[in-house]
Amino acid sequence: MTYQVRIYTFRITLADNEDSPKSTNMPMPTDSFVFPAQRDRCVLHLGYSCPWAHRINIARILKGLEDIIELAILDRSRARTGGSSLASLVDPRTRAIPVLWYKQRQTIANNGSSEIIRMLYAKLGHLLPYAMREANQPGGGLYPAPLRADIDAMNDWVYDKIQLFETLDRVEEHLGQPGHQPYLFGANITEADIRLYTTIARFDVAYYLIFRCNPRMIRHNYPRIDRWYWQLYYDQWDKTRGPFRKTTSFIW
Repeated sequence: MTYQVRIYTFRITLADNEDSPKSTNMPMPTDSFVFPAQRDRCVLHLGYSCPWAHRINIARILKGLEDIIELAILDRSRARTGGSSLASLVDPRTRAIPVLWYKQRQTIANNGSSEIIRMLYAKLGHLLPYAMREANQPGGGLYPAPLRADIDAMNDWVYDKIQLFETLDRVEEHLGQPGHQPYLFGANITEADIRLYTTIARFDVAYYLIFRCNPRMIRHNYPRIDRWYWQLYYDQWDKTRGPFRKTTSFIW
């Protein structure tokens, strides 16, 4: 069987940096091509402080792809000047991370974090040991078929409103319902946990203090969310290998 991944070259601007499933600003592909999903074809260019890049880094480790997808971290000097020089090679106006860089064609493969996450766990499984493949994970993996509608719905409202306290209240209530412990949809980590985690990790230390979103704090006012967060942060199960704690850093 031949495995292939369709790759898109995007033209983006800073305004498009925060990708959303509902966004009408997401660029259409200006070019597309197909490459074999093989080892050492792509490099992920990320910045530690970016929540969208952070969730890709979690997925990369969670799926055991460290030896398959190379990682490059954006340095401070590039952060100060506006972004990735790799993106500039494709379009000088482009300054954005995360970037999945296709080495053979020397171009951007994808710069949408939601799409990159799903590519990592859905398209590269054949390169992993049998037990690590998505179809063989407990509960059906990060995006199990029976939960896809629920995961997509949660991703939408978390993305749209997570900085509003009404949505934090909703997450807190969700975690109190039967079947929603210790993770958002039960006993197994899903894509929804990854996406929410990177915002919650920054809430008390950045949003509360720096951006003045300070009526309430996660650690003091949302006990279920706080418990859920630390459950992920300290997870050292052999099958997950601690991807949340390893990748949680706000320093470039």
